[in-house]
Amino acid sequence: EDIITGCKAAAAGGVTSLLAMPNTNPTTDSSEIVKYILDKAKDADSRVYVAASVTKGLKSEEPTDIDAVKSAGAIALTDDGRPVENTKYLSDAMKKAPKLGMTIVAHCEDLFLADGGKINEGEVSKKLGIKGIPAGAEDCGTAREIALAAALNEPIHICHVSTKTSVALIRDAKKRGVKVTAETAPHYVSLTDRELLRGDADYRMNPPLRTQADVDEIINGLCDGTLDAIATDHAPHTPEEKADFVKAPNGSIGMETSFAVCNTYLVKTGKMT
Repeated sequence: EDIITGCKAAAAGGVTSLLAMPNTNPTTDSSEIVKYILDKAKDADSRVYVAASVTKGLKSEEPTDIDAVKSAGAIALTDDGRPVENTKYLSDAMKKAPKLGMTIVAHCEDLFLADGGKINEGEVSKKLGIKGIPAGAEDCGTAREIALAAALNEPIHICHVSTKTSVALIRDAKKRGVKVTAETAPHYVSLTDRELLRGDADYRMNPPLRTQADVDEIINGLCDGTLDAIATDHAPHTPEEKADFVKAPNGSIGMETSFAVCNTYLVKTGKMT
């Protein structure tokens, strides 16, 4: 997939605007790459906004030149695909971004807890004999981002919420006046980790599919306004890349089917209007 074909998929699904994340090759961590993406997207079927990385190469070793990527046209900052491990770099970005009219978008995950897991830790991972990622890995990341937003009194947006505890943390933070917004994805309101019993790597993404209890609370979070939006977390891979269930990269496609999935599982069921 490239910018043009990705936008064709988006438009086919009714998605008129999208945010291009920086976890690409090369990483979107310079003004040149931001300009390249925006130039390529000029004639695309959907409007493309660009999120640049918080740190160079998503490595949490050196901060990106925020002023440069902003001047080139980036509207958001994130190391999506992984968390910003260096909390000082995240804090600095959170303090600077609002002054430039930019949004910090957070992938919440404690990589030490995730520890190379492939799917949600639970009954299914045990049955398959595959190392799992505990829900706590996401929850600890969510708690850190909320704590930092509260301490700095600066806004943060949390991506692809998948656990019931993260929903509870965000709900509590909003009640306390923390400047936090959040989104989930279509697969987290429609599928559980039992789909992984198929042995199909198309059902592997990060965060992973969780339990029915998590799905139910994600839906509750959407209904009561805890979660502000649904975004696709679209991450395409070739059939060859997805051929091996365990070794395949994380990610699934979603832009072309996102509205249909949400309409089926949320509107037609009477949960949302």
